[in-house]
Amino acid sequence: MDHASIRFRLFRRDHVEFNIAVLGGDGIGPEVTDQGVRALEAVGRAFGHSFNLNYGDIGGISIDKHGIPLTEETRALLDSNDAVLFGAVGGPKW
Repeated sequence: MDHASIRFRLFRRDHVEFNIAVLGGDGIGPEVTDQGVRALEAVGRAFGHSFNLNYGDIGGISIDKHGIPLTEETRALLDSNDAVLFGAVGGPKW
């Protein structure tokens, strides 16, 4: 059995549920994370995994909404998830 087959079998072995913080940020970031979410959805369909996506603000979008680039709410979101899907920050406006 080749390595690709082994990896495929290991990845498909069990249903896994992941909690993922999605921080689009500003500039091109939201478009990047949108595509990342599409990729996660495809992985979920192909391998039977679930992704609970929890959205937060960071960077310029957070400055516009909350007056600061990283709120305590977003920090708590980061601490309570298994992974982070991060877009970008530092758009020309900020």
